[in-house]
Amino acid sequence: MDLVKNSPLTISIPISLFKKPPKVMVFTIDNSAYLFKENKQTKNYEASFLLPDKKGKFEFEILIQDKDGVVTRQSANINVDPSGYVFKKVDDQELRINEAKVFLYYLNPQSGQFELWPASLYNQINPVVTDESGEYNFYVPPGKYYLEVLKDGVKEKTGEFEISNQALVNNKIELKLPDFQVAASAKTPSAPNFILLFIKSYWEIFAAAVLLVLLLIIKLIFRK
Repeated sequence: MDLVKNSPLTISIPISLFKKPPKVMVFTIDNSAYLFKENKQTKNYEASFLLPDKKGKFEFEILIQDKDGVVTRQSANINVDPSGYVFKKVDDQELRINEAKVFLYYLNPQSGQFELWPASLYNQINPVVTDESGEYNFYVPPGKYYLEVLKDGVKEKTGEFEISNQALVNNKIELKLPDFQVAASAKTPSAPNFILLFIKSYWEIFAAAVLLVLLLIIKLIFRK
């Protein structure tokens, strides 16, 4: 199961699976525990939580204790955050691109045409803007899709791909930005930090100049 870090998730278990109401039900992941609560509207026991804010494979466990004290445990793994990202190749390195717009298009079976995927129906946003790590994600139902990326007037389109089960869209997308645009997207230091950076960069020249001025002042004093 592939999911995105720090995203909300609800685990639901139908009440009809139990002959008798359990005494307690607990969901645990990454050293955190969450109690299941009865939802009379959905007729499920539900536990809501946030996924860990770090990448990796996490084991989760569901503990069920019945009223006779008998404990049942079920466990599985969740793979957190195989996020997609936008990048530019620089000297065989991948430079992540932030603040790029990522559009997801799907093949509408009714019209037979590709259209902007209706993310709001799935409590998501389309397009999304890449974060500081150049990352983005969509969690979509089965269908045929393609992605389009836009940054500073430069556009890139992926090939079409098919999702057979509900899954995370996490393609790596190369955006062929001109070098000057990549440099412009970097954060510019504030004025005080820029001055410190300048002094650090030219410290030896700066120190030599100060020393020369001091020597000239000393010579002038002794001449008098």
